[in-house]
Amino acid sequence: MTDFSWVLFLVLLIAGVIGTIAVIPYQFALNPQILEKVTFSRTRLMALTLVQGTIMTAVVVGVGLLASRAVGLGAPVLETVLAGGDASALVAEFVLPALLGGAIAYGLIVVLDRLVFMPRMPQPLRAAGKRAALWKRALACLYGGITEELMMRWFLMSVIVWAVGLVWQGADGLPADGAYWVGILGAALLFGAGHLPATANITRLTPWVIARALLLNGIGGLIFGLLYWRFGLEAAMLAHFTTDVLLHVLTPIFAQRTDAPTLTPAQSQ
Repeated sequence: MTDFSWVLFLVLLIAGVIGTIAVIPYQFALNPQILEKVTFSRTRLMALTLVQGTIMTAVVVGVGLLASRAVGLGAPVLETVLAGGDASALVAEFVLPALLGGAIAYGLIVVLDRLVFMPRMPQPLRAAGKRAALWKRALACLYGGITEELMMRWFLMSVIVWAVGLVWQGADGLPADGAYWVGILGAALLFGAGHLPATANITRLTPWVIARALLLNGIGGLIFGLLYWRFGLEAAMLAHFTTDVLLHVLTPIFAQRTDAPTLTPAQSQ
């Protein structure tokens, strides 16, 4: 794993930090007790959150860059543009599948949540999503579409595929298809589990609450992972962003009293 592009690293790092900044108002709205517990100013808390998020994002982007290159994954649109090429054909190839994938993830999440999970959720969790103003929800979509994809697909999925590929390879020397599926499934499950600490700040983690986090977030993770494998990071980002916008922005607009689910609470920094 030696092919490292500092330009791509910086572009992805800046994008990830923007996502980290964007989610801070939403995090504080979901977990107002954070502000009550700290003994210093809100400005300092935001600064510490940003520094922590920047350091973590730098590690995620750097390791993900090495791991993704080693297993044939990547960000083809960004790489082509940074190399001075024309990426329009690449964009045209993944836009429709990504939008469709994001819409499918949204539909499955809403149906399962309303029919199966929401009637069994504690009241604090049912009300949590309504604490945040619409503009805070909209900004949080940038975190999901950019920063979470850097963490879960660019970094985690790539590393899992690379590790499994050390012992499970195809004839071309790259990881076998099964290794990519292991990476997709592993990252999807960990994506769901990663939301549990934030959920625990809102309500007690019952078996139903845990199952909801794993399954509903896992659905998105599976779709985003498949898109990352087939089309690249940009497709996964667009699909995730589409799902989040439908869940956090458009659904509340068209159903003001809805109990629509959220793909987060925003993941702890």
